[in-house]
Amino acid sequence: MRKCIQRILLRLILVSSVAVQASETEKTKSHRSLFSPVSDNSDFTFGGGVNVTVIPRRIAENTLRVIPMAEFFLTKRFLKAFQWETSAGIVVVRNYFSTGLYYSYRLNAWSFGLGDKIEIWGGFLENTSFSAVAYSLAQHPGVIVSHGFAPGNPPWVPSTLTLRGFINVSGYQYTKVGDAAFVGRGRIFTGFGVDLTMEYNAPNYGVFFTARINYNKADYGFWLAFTDSNLFYVYPTLLLGMRF
Repeated sequence: MRKCIQRILLRLILVSSVAVQASETEKTKSHRSLFSPVSDNSDFTFGGGVNVTVIPRRIAENTLRVIPMAEFFLTKRFLKAFQWETSAGIVVVRNYFSTGLYYSYRLNAWSFGLGDKIEIWGGFLENTSFSAVAYSLAQHPGVIVSHGFAPGNPPWVPSTLTLRGFINVSGYQYTKVGDAAFVGRGRIFTGFGVDLTMEYNAPNYGVFFTARINYNKADYGFWLAFTDSNLFYVYPTLLLGMRF
């Protein structure tokens, strides 16, 4: 009789723990997120923010080293395993549009993604004594590791914490300054980068913060520096925005 009661209690404890774990998993999957595949929310998710990138002194020389950019993001999940991501950035002399697809796998509060993005960027500058235009095609294959935190933690704990690593591959390039033009058609490995994003969710909106490190050759996004350096440099970027 005693052994029977012990078995029943043990089974109740196991069932309760499984139920609690499933409940916590469902809570984390209910998060709306721009960057983490941990969510099962299939609605379109939109966000916007401002990033600031610091250009290495060797690249910028005497020009402005801190470049701000307005960025916009759109994410859609479908078939419970795919995440479509689109983003765009605008600052006139440096603009881009990027879109790509990630395959994701979830394990309780953890999620993992593997995918690729295609990016088109362009910029122009014209005044009475100077005229320049540039555009290019780039590719960014990458991986995602993310963790969703259940509600009830201290306010400084994010709803999701997402680490993303990616490779930078430059494709077709076109640059024209005055009457001189340069065209590059080869696919060239230019570097790699890492993002760490914290998202904080509220009932109707969210706030996100991203710290990014790009280890890259002379960045195509800062083409107006016209550097001839072929070395790798560190480009730190900070991004702050809101999810709607």
